[in-house]
Amino acid sequence: MSANQNNDNASSMLVVFDLFILNNIYKSVNHKIKLSAMSKMVYQSCITHYFIDKPLKMQFNQSFRLSYDLAKHESFREQYSELFTAGLISYEKETIDFPAVWFNLINQNHFKNDRNTLISKIDEYETEILNNVSLLEVAAMKNQLQIKQVKQLLKLFVLEQKAVGVVYNNTQDAIKHFNNWIRYNKDQTTNVVAKSKAQIIGLDPNKK
Repeated sequence: MSANQNNDNASSMLVVFDLFILNNIYKSVNHKIKLSAMSKMVYQSCITHYFIDKPLKMQFNQSFRLSYDLAKHESFREQYSELFTAGLISYEKETIDFPAVWFNLINQNHFKNDRNTLISKIDEYETEILNNVSLLEVAAMKNQLQIKQVKQLLKLFVLEQKAVGVVYNNTQDAIKHFNNWIRYNKDQTTNVVAKSKAQIIGLDPNKK
């Protein structure tokens, strides 16, 4: 394999599907059936075929489908039957669908955005934001809160964004989201959840 091919593979979606991730996928399936080694090999082959030329990007939560011919369904009917029973595939006319069961299993820090910068979850920025005295003071002033209340809300914000899997391009994106979120949740200064999912992600359409 050439150096260019190695570089291409290193920047493809395939790098996130290591043996650890695949093993966790197999563990997450319907436990009424034990996948055979051959079925696992067929599944991995389909994953490889589809993702090897896909660049690292955020749309990793999307399912994909392969035609019967491309997936060689006739040659591996028994294995696809096992994968179907396990919930790893479904059928749609003349295609085999692969739902994104890997969505909550893969390390999102692998992914890059259009500017080729690392995307991280909120906990990567929590300490930095918590230590930003100016940010805390401004947030407190704008929302008529005490500093300790802003810190408490930041902890709640972090928990909620982790729960829904939100990722950010950089610290400024995370701060902007927090500043927007706190306007709708400044009354949540005790350990309670926000009023709605829209408020959790800071996108309440009824408030400006």
